[in-house]
Amino acid sequence: MSTNTLSGTGGSPFTEVAVTGTAADSIDTAGGIEAGSGNVALVGIDGKINGPLSSTIIDDLSAANLTAIPGGQITGAIAAVSGANLTTLNGSNISSGTVASARLTGQAATNLSSGTVATARLGSGTASSSTFLRGDSSWQTVTSFDPDGAVTINDTGADVDFRVETSGQANMLFADGGEDRIGIGTATPAQTLHIDRTAGAYLLISRIDTGSSFTDGGTLGALQFGGQDADSNWEPLASHIFAKAAGAWTSSSHPSRMEFSTGFTGSVDIATRMSVTEHGLTFGTDTAAANALDDYEEGTWSPVPKGTTGSAGSHTHNMGGIYTKIGRMVTVTAYGVMTDKGSWTGSARVTGLPFTVGGNAVGHSGASNGYIGLYPAGEVDAAWRTAHVPTGTDHFTFQKGLKMDYQEDYTDWDTGAYLTVTASYWVD
Repeated sequence: MSTNTLSGTGGSPFTEVAVTGTAADSIDTAGGIEAGSGNVALVGIDGKINGPLSSTIIDDLSAANLTAIPGGQITGAIAAVSGANLTTLNGSNISSGTVASARLTGQAATNLSSGTVATARLGSGTASSSTFLRGDSSWQTVTSFDPDGAVTINDTGADVDFRVETSGQANMLFADGGEDRIGIGTATPAQTLHIDRTAGAYLLISRIDTGSSFTDGGTLGALQFGGQDADSNWEPLASHIFAKAAGAWTSSSHPSRMEFSTGFTGSVDIATRMSVTEHGLTFGTDTAAANALDDYEEGTWSPVPKGTTGSAGSHTHNMGGIYTKIGRMVTVTAYGVMTDKGSWTGSARVTGLPFTVGGNAVGHSGASNGYIGLYPAGEVDAAWRTAHVPTGTDHFTFQKGLKMDYQEDYTDWDTGAYLTVTASYWVD
């Protein structure tokens, strides 16, 4: 060991000591150095204590004695410092490494530029796929959407869509923000309201009123139409379609009808124009079964000219027929040529009516007037015939004469005769 000269000032003991040696062991005191507080400074020429420091040099390097070291002065790792003494570290001074999440409770969000923060540090409660973080920093279970006030979605009117998905339908409810349309079951609504369903779309309008009994005229539901243009006031009820009970409902009987109402010129009121009942179609406010139109159809039938006696023999014809049935009224037309009159005799008739002629009950008619134009091969018969439609049959016969009291005989017809006849009759 080298020996260095120790010199000082201020008498003995020295008040100031200077060491001129530069060796690592320039000062070596076996018994230590005693000095008053604040009177010893072990620094190099750069003003710093040259490390490394250890307990063989400085007696107590516990973490409790390092609490005042500025973080900016620590460039390496401090292995022996416990996390409890790092509570006041500035987050901006931590450039790498890992800090336990328990030590981050006081960090400002602006100091977290990257990395991952444990969900437990974000709020109280349990974070999971079924919870959300509320404004009061607590994790809450998602149960239902229950706002206490009005809710507006897309308040700025942006061209964005809104969609609600269910387990079996991706577009259970779809609001097209650009087209201003609502789709149910479709993401491309073609109208203001568009409903799509693979098995067919249904719209149910239902009245649930278990506290009362439905009677005739009770409303079940309605479709209502209104409008306003530049020359009118708002009219919410310009037309409507009502579904109503048509009688008392029971557990086994649900009579109903549909009423159609429209407005008319010179008034803002509406009136019922037509109803569809169990008996058919009625007009105005009349819903009586006797006045219901229950059928309309058009078709063809196969008229056959023949006599009441004899046989067909070589009889041939090319006659055809059409008919129109409106309610209980049937109108038929037959036309064609008798190409071979055959062997028929007796009274002439045309058979094969499409519906049986009605009976003689009150309100029924078994006969109706018609006409026949008969043109034999050799001459024109100018006498018009009246078609007589007997009750309960499927044919008509012909009356002629001034009083229409002579029944046409089949022998009056001849091969080559042209028949045209129209007749009307009632059915039951």
